[in-house]
Amino acid sequence: MNLDRSHKMPGRRDFLLQAAGWTAATGASFGTGCAPDPPDQPVIDVHIHTDFEDEMARRQAQTLSHVDFSPKGLLAEMAQNNVEHAITIGFETAGGQLSREAPNPFPPFIPPDAQSAARLLPVGGINPNRLDSAGLERIEQQLSAGRLKGLKIYLGYYPVAPDDDAYRPVYELAAKYSTIVIFHTGDTASADAKVRYAHPLPIDDVAVDHRGVTFVVAHLGNPWTMDAAELLYKNPNVYADLSGFLVGDAAYFDDPGSARGIEDTVGRIREAFAWVEDPRKFLYGSDWPLVPMKPYLNFIRQAIDPEHHELVFHGNAKRVFQID
Repeated sequence: MNLDRSHKMPGRRDFLLQAAGWTAATGASFGTGCAPDPPDQPVIDVHIHTDFEDEMARRQAQTLSHVDFSPKGLLAEMAQNNVEHAITIGFETAGGQLSREAPNPFPPFIPPDAQSAARLLPVGGINPNRLDSAGLERIEQQLSAGRLKGLKIYLGYYPVAPDDDAYRPVYELAAKYSTIVIFHTGDTASADAKVRYAHPLPIDDVAVDHRGVTFVVAHLGNPWTMDAAELLYKNPNVYADLSGFLVGDAAYFDDPGSARGIEDTVGRIREAFAWVEDPRKFLYGSDWPLVPMKPYLNFIRQAIDPEHHELVFHGNAKRVFQID
């Protein structure tokens, strides 16, 4: 596969032999009290949503994470956690579902102030129901003007497989304009989504057929994390973000009753990380506003060995998304 393994990690066998004792060996704790990275270490969050007027997103913030879901609240959390840039992804709902009428691409809202414009980088959402010639023309206009850092395909929320012919023109445009394609994978926030379409394995066909495109598997396919890990190991053009594994407010992360579930989730991420054997394939993302930034950062820090923090929390995103 011509993969450079110069950043080689402890192998799968080493991990499996040591897995039972890794928590004691690393001294890991779960919650916001863990040892932070140096305060000057910047972070790039590759997965947030800023559609502040969207009914579903507002309800989730109000009832689940209790974050200040506003431009002011977002910039405050970014400043408090040294989040240098964030990739914000287009998100448009109607009646509790992703909109079937959303235009292509549906861009995220970015507040017009200079600070937001400089630090929030847009990814446009794709509606497979409107990929007619006019929809594709609008996508190309946005890409050719350099207004988007990528395109997001919402597998499962829209019951269309990643290798469906409907998406082929999107991949062709992504190749033409060297644009990232992000896939939602794994569990969905809606019980009415069709989750079999969100399984990560069919992305392998797309990755093989479109080697000129860089793909990001959002949420590492959770709960199918090992299937997603195989995609990353096998395909040089596939990466994953670590967003959306846990949702809730700061109290959830500090609750002793949550510790076992958090520990189990950390273990699954570490197992996938060991399988891939390349720390350059993983990108930090939070899925804000589903979770406050600080506890989620500390949770993912527990899952990634400190020697790989610079890559996972900053360097990989800077390289993959070509952030200046």
